[in-house]
Amino acid sequence: MNYSFCPNILSGFCPQLYQYSSLAAIPFSALGLSINIMLLYLFLTDAFFQTTIYYFIRFTIIWDITSSLVSLVVYSFMAWHNFNYLGGVLLCRFGHYFVFMSYGISVMSLCMVAMDRYFAILKPFSVRYQKFQRLYVRKCQYIILFFSACVCIPYLTMFVVYPEDPLLCDHQIITPAVSAFFILITLLFYVFPCIIITFFYWKIISYFRQYVRPGQLEPVVQEENTKKKKFIKRLIYISTCYLILSWPYFAIICAIGMSKLNILQIRRLGVVYNLLTFFAVVITINITIMNPFILLQFDNNIREKFKQLLLKMCNIRKRWRLLKVQSSIN
Repeated sequence: MNYSFCPNILSGFCPQLYQYSSLAAIPFSALGLSINIMLLYLFLTDAFFQTTIYYFIRFTIIWDITSSLVSLVVYSFMAWHNFNYLGGVLLCRFGHYFVFMSYGISVMSLCMVAMDRYFAILKPFSVRYQKFQRLYVRKCQYIILFFSACVCIPYLTMFVVYPEDPLLCDHQIITPAVSAFFILITLLFYVFPCIIITFFYWKIISYFRQYVRPGQLEPVVQEENTKKKKFIKRLIYISTCYLILSWPYFAIICAIGMSKLNILQIRRLGVVYNLLTFFAVVITINITIMNPFILLQFDNNIREKFKQLLLKMCNIRKRWRLLKVQSSIN
């Protein structure tokens, strides 16, 4: 059977699309990896980030680093076509496994962050919240890790590549089990987290809109209202950004599960379907690379500390150059 990836006019276009996209993704993966490592250093060394919410973010960063490393390796092999059929199978399966396990850890950690913010703002004196902070933070991280690792196990067996095209990760036959897995992972990694995040943040937004402290002067009330609006916008931006970046991939796999068409068959329908499928997968796979930029954009504390770290690194580099020049003169 001929498993040609792109028939007729697409036969030369698709391999080039993979190669050029991989070449373009390598510097972005390296940049995302570097920023994640710097953020992890901040979270480990700065006392400001030793709180519950930043514990979960740090946990996410650790697995974003793992995912970025895997992505960097996969992109490097894809850019130079440095593997055969067996190599393509291994890269496809393990690449998808680690990337989507990291994605699951990230999205469930965001759910825990949303829940933590809900209790911290609306119910700060709750006994359950105090107990959660003291006892269950680390246990929740282990549960999230174990759950994501188990849910993603089918990625290690269900993907194949074609001998004529080892770059294409696909499923030769969309069985009922594959369809059920696609629907299940969409529910667990997208639908339920979106509902949880939206619920908790909407509760916080409603609280800030309705709550006004008594006995305050008008200018103080206006200043607090301004801060509340900025905080509400920040929450909306974070939630909306993650939802927009995540939905294309899950829409594609749901379509695959319901239509029983694999990626090869979908891409044979034309260039438009080919590009839609390609970019839907690429955007979601690279969300772990974009996560640090989202944190820097929407968290003022992380952004300011990151700037300080960059200035410190620049000063160290200048001092090192100065010492090198002085030693060469002497």
